[in-house]
Amino acid sequence: MEPRPLLELNVQQAIASILQKDRWWIKWQDQNIREKWLSEVEQQLLLKTFEQSLADWSHGREPIYALRPLLEEPTGPEKQEKLRRWLKDVVTDLKKGGDEDEDEEENDDEDTKVATKKRKTEGAAEELENKRLLALEEEVESQASYPAVKWTFNQLLLHERLKTIPVEEWTDETTTSAVDAARSVNDPSLAPRATEFVLAVRRGVSSKEALPISPGSGILSEDRLLKLKMHCEKIHDELDAVQRYIAKYLELVAKREKMTIDTDLAKGVICPAGIDGVWVSDNIISEELATKFKNGVAELENVPDDEKDWHPHSNNQVLDLVHPSLFCCVFGKTLQVPTALDPSSYNTPMEQMHRLMFTGSEVVERPYGCKTDYQWIPTDFFVGKDGEPGSDGEIG
Repeated sequence: MEPRPLLELNVQQAIASILQKDRWWIKWQDQNIREKWLSEVEQQLLLKTFEQSLADWSHGREPIYALRPLLEEPTGPEKQEKLRRWLKDVVTDLKKGGDEDEDEEENDDEDTKVATKKRKTEGAAEELENKRLLALEEEVESQASYPAVKWTFNQLLLHERLKTIPVEEWTDETTTSAVDAARSVNDPSLAPRATEFVLAVRRGVSSKEALPISPGSGILSEDRLLKLKMHCEKIHDELDAVQRYIAKYLELVAKREKMTIDTDLAKGVICPAGIDGVWVSDNIISEELATKFKNGVAELENVPDDEKDWHPHSNNQVLDLVHPSLFCCVFGKTLQVPTALDPSSYNTPMEQMHRLMFTGSEVVERPYGCKTDYQWIPTDFFVGKDGEPGSDGEIG
């Protein structure tokens, strides 16, 4: 199976969250409910995507690493001033090499001022501004917006935490917690904060007002704020496209399955789940069959508490009734049928299972190089004439 883009998998999971709602095809027609569901999907999509962004990211740590040498300098006013300057400049932009140079940015601003002064006419100043905006747009267009926004919040969180500690008290011990969290980019509050920021800007709040920074702090330049707004707009465009896709998909499902207000709820409806290749249904199994299944399972469940086989590390939440490891292959003892069995040659699955379990005649020998005595029972696979693979039995 080919790898699927994270966006596709996240959207698929979002669709599944709606398909699993009771009588969704009827409620979907209500404008208020539809907007509520799409809003929920939007928030979950943002949260999940931000959580997945910058996983195992190894670049851009230079500003964080620069703190250690500063902490090792002799105590004094000069060291304290360096630490204050480091804290002010720590909210760096996200770049592959992590070589953001704030001084260079300031020099660019200064060059812009000089160039503007040289151009006395209003038209020249406007042209210069247009070029600046175009350069920012091109830079934002070349970057992935979710990582860029998350990285900004990662650095803002580092600044926020260290700001509460006077620089005179900065040591490895007092800064380690905040610095380690920033280095790993895995603080649990990052995704919710970034999500709320993007949604706030989507509601019309300015990027400056939506950020958790004090007015006039100077932590982020006007260009950085503008780039953040542009990143949000890119994400908003993606969210709009996702909403249109989800709406179209749901309409196609309802049309294909002929779902109306008169649709019989007892009729089996199967829909794709949030996991790729998995389908779900709440009513495809009849009540009669479900009752038989529950009664059969009850016999396996009806054992003394001290004999129940709780799955390891499940905190007694998952009870193993029939686990493959309990009925595994034992090399040198387990018998197997000499040839693969054609499933179509049996009238019922029970007949096939009986043949597998009780007509084996060949001992399973330990494969060359294998060092274990046990193995989950495998199955043979075949490739049909159409090129599609299939299995002759159940693994385990």
